[in-house]
Amino acid sequence: LLPALLMCCTALAIPVVVADVLLPMMHASALWSALVVRYGYFVLLLMSLEMYALRHVRSMVRYIHDSIRDDKYLLGRRLYNYPGDDDIQPRENLAVNDTESEHVDNRAVD
Repeated sequence: LLPALLMCCTALAIPVVVADVLLPMMHASALWSALVVRYGYFVLLLMSLEMYALRHVRSMVRYIHDSIRDDKYLLGRRLYNYPGDDDIQPRENLAVNDTESEHVDNRAVD
C-alpha cells in the first residue's frame, strides 16, 4: 500500500513543483507555469506508459533471445540419438545400415 501511495503522491507533486518552484527560478512567465500544470500530468502519464511499454518490450526481447539460444544449444531437451546411462542400447540397434555397423565396430576395437 505504501509504495502505491508514494507513487501517486509523486505523480501529483512533480508538475506542481516544476511549475511553482523551478519555472520561477528560471524567470518563466505565469503562462508557462499554467501550461506546465495543465499538461504536466498528461506528459507524466505518457512517460509512465512509455516506461511500462519499454519494460514489457525488453522482457519480450530477452525471452525471444533466450529461446533462440536454448534452441541453438538444445538446453533443457533430451537428446534421443545420444544414449544415456539408463538407455544403453546394443550396438546393432545404433547402426542404420551395414556400412555404419562396420564403422561402429571398428571404432569399438580401436
